[in-house]
Amino acid sequence: VSVTVSALEVHRGEQVTFDGPASIATGAPLTYHWELGDGTTATTSSVTHAYTQLGEFTAVFTATTPDGTPGTNF
Repeated sequence: VSVTVSALEVHRGEQVTFDGPASIATGAPLTYHWELGDGTTATTSSVTHAYTQLGEFTAVFTATTPDGTPGTNF
């Protein structure tokens, strides 16, 4: 699992894009889950988010194969 982020530092209210383009050799569909560190979650491979509070946040991305095997990136 590989993750890219549009910016490591943003001001409150600015949008940041997280992209987790994951794939497996068989081409089977994956399910995606983001925890953005402020209680917000998403279920797409890419998500744009604006943090409304000040602080440091850790985003966690998990891509899961059809057999339930997860791959996580912090």
